[in-house]
Amino acid sequence: MKKSIVYTKVMNGVTLPEQREFLRELLHLRFPNTVKLVLDTRGSGEALPSLFYESWEYVDPKTGRAIEFPPIIRDDDDLNKKLDGAMPIIRCITATNEFNVKFYPYLKMCLQDRSIEILAPSDEVDSEWKEGAMSTEEYALHKEHDVLISELNNIKERMSEHNNILYERIVKSKKRDRATSLVYGLSVIQELEVEGKESVYGRKSSDYEFKCLFN
Repeated sequence: MKKSIVYTKVMNGVTLPEQREFLRELLHLRFPNTVKLVLDTRGSGEALPSLFYESWEYVDPKTGRAIEFPPIIRDDDDLNKKLDGAMPIIRCITATNEFNVKFYPYLKMCLQDRSIEILAPSDEVDSEWKEGAMSTEEYALHKEHDVLISELNNIKERMSEHNNILYERIVKSKKRDRATSLVYGLSVIQELEVEGKESVYGRKSSDYEFKCLFN
C-alpha cells in the first residue's frame, strides 16, 4: 500500500496546550479524515493526551461562527469511549528497543520498495518557489523533508555486546525527531495494513486510504 508524507512541521519550545491547539486545528480543519493521532508520550509528552479529553471550540475568523468539536481520547480507553461523541483515535507510543527493532526494519522496507512517498528535495523545486509557482509554506515542507532524509541517513544499525540490535545516530549531535515521528506513524500504518488485509469484506489493503497525524 502506498504511503505519502504530505505535511511536516517541527515546533520547538512549544507548551503542551499550544501543541494541543495546533494539532486540533490541523486534525479538524486541514485533515478532517484523520483516523489516528499518534503521540509520543515519553517524558513531558505524557500529559498531552489528557488535554484532548475536553471538547474544542474553533471560531472561524471570516464568519465569526463558533464550531465545537468533540473530545478526542486514547484508542485503548474503553471507559471513556462512552463520552458523548468521543473520538477514540489517540495512539500513545512510548518507544522501547523492542519497538525499534520491529519497526525500523519496516521503515527500511518501505523505503526500499518505494511504498512510502516523500516530497521532492527542495533543490528540485527551488525554481518554482522563486518564480512564485509555489508558496513559501509549500516550499518549507520540501525543506523539512530534506532534513528528514538527512536524519534517516544518520541512523545506523549495530549489534550490542549482548547481541541486541540497536539503532543509533552516527553523528550524535544531530537530532532524529522527524525520523522518530515517521517510525511511530508507520507502526500504526502497518497495523492498519494488516487489518485491511484481514477485513471480512475481502478488500485489499491497497483499497484503503489512511490518514494519520504524528506528533
